[in-house]
Amino acid sequence: MVALLLLVVPAGVTALFLSKQARFLVTDGAQPGGVIGGRLAAVAGSPPTLSFDGVEVELLAVAPDDVARTLARTTADAEGRFLIEAAAIDGHYELRAGGDAWQRSVQPFTLLRGHPQDGTTVHMRPAARLVLEFVKRSGLAVRGGEWQLEGEGNSGWVSAWIGARIERRGKFSGTTLEIGGLPPLNARVTVDLGGGESVEIVLNLAVGENRHTVEL
Repeated sequence: MVALLLLVVPAGVTALFLSKQARFLVTDGAQPGGVIGGRLAAVAGSPPTLSFDGVEVELLAVAPDDVARTLARTTADAEGRFLIEAAAIDGHYELRAGGDAWQRSVQPFTLLRGHPQDGTTVHMRPAARLVLEFVKRSGLAVRGGEWQLEGEGNSGWVSAWIGARIERRGKFSGTTLEIGGLPPLNARVTVDLGGGESVEIVLNLAVGENRHTVEL
């Protein structure tokens, strides 16, 4: 059964980290709002087989004091195109997108000079995806548990991640734990399977699927 991601601790931390990298690119002011057209675009060298179909896109309002709040959510089509409604705000806007096959990306933007003629582009980088299959030598069923992943980014796919600390945690059911949307990293994964049974794994996660079988 597919892992159930209940809590991703760094989702806000990740967005804040990436937002600060691009914060100087936009000017705060009285944003007029309206329908925002945009697209997700893969960086050069991304696997051509990856699709943007169903990738979540979130629009946020960021006040002059950098406090952010969600305005709307939508999903992109297979080509990465999306439309989203923006309310009038004071400050600037921010688009956040990613998950599963794509790393989390953040794109601040402003409408003070009008709507971009070609829409707002969010540049996306392929993600690492971890799949752990748990098997008990006794033949007894694995019924899921709680997991925590922590590590440091180790790839030039997104320069801001090199050396950055990454933490995620959640729960899963069944025999298979799946964690997507990760930057390449050196990771330590701790899994508590209940009943006093736990396992700790150290992995070097590369872009694409990283599948491992764990015998208990």
